[in-house]
Amino acid sequence: MAEITGGELLLRCLHAESVRYIHAITDGTYMIFLEALERLGEEFGMRLVVPRHEAAAAHMADAYSRVTGEPGVVMACAGPGAANLLSGVICAQAEGVPLVAITTMRRTAVSDDYRHTGSTQSPDHLALFRPAVKWNGRVNHWQRIPDMVRHAFRVALADTPGPVHLLIPEDVLA
Repeated sequence: MAEITGGELLLRCLHAESVRYIHAITDGTYMIFLEALERLGEEFGMRLVVPRHEAAAAHMADAYSRVTGEPGVVMACAGPGAANLLSGVICAQAEGVPLVAITTMRRTAVSDDYRHTGSTQSPDHLALFRPAVKWNGRVNHWQRIPDMVRHAFRVALADTPGPVHLLIPEDVLA
């Protein structure tokens, strides 16, 4: 069996959830995912929608969900990129809109070492998103990607729909 990256595995999991659009600004922390999307997107019927700001990406994913009834998917990078998603995530929470927000962070060891030093690239994403989402999780190993993506979509759609957040370090996507 050919080996695949965590980024390709994430793409395949999103495809299994019938995701057609990913709203995101390109960033190096999830470049491996974007490369997989470039390679397989047409085959999977998936495409990247690139706005000019992360807040716009979150609002676009929210609008997509409201129109289709399917969870909108938005991605952002570590630090300010993730923080910029919050206005859209909070709107989705207030309106009961299913949204899956995926954020990345620097390599696990680097982020864990610098998380509480004031670095703008290594904030605690789980704490940042906790008040705005129904569920919040961090993928610590590539083998957990399928279960956690599946769980995120189930929670986003369960009971009163709403946003969820999934944090994936860049080394897990490698």
